[in-house]
Amino acid sequence: MFFTSTISTAGSTGVQDLALPRMRGVAAAVYLFIFNGIGLSLGPTLFAVLTDEVFGNPAMLWRSLAVAAPCIALLAAAFALAGLKPYRTCVAADRTGTGIAPAIGGHP
Repeated sequence: MFFTSTISTAGSTGVQDLALPRMRGVAAAVYLFIFNGIGLSLGPTLFAVLTDEVFGNPAMLWRSLAVAAPCIALLAAAFALAGLKPYRTCVAADRTGTGIAPAIGGHP
């Protein structure tokens, strides 16, 4: 539970850092809506499907957790690493004063 709130806070802060000042609230709201929507809807559903359809026994929930949780963690780490370079580019462009839009391929 602690680590989930840490990730959510860091991601929300990163989104606000990249957004224009007038759009920071909207950007954070959209990020948190998507973050919570995926986590609260797809997470329990994935474990239920694994337990019911793959293992076929509700007593095997522990096995669903043992199989899916590491896979989800690796997938999340891969997405985080894939987004790290573009995020660094945007932050560097923002610090130099050239603006974020050129760094991500947009119009200045």
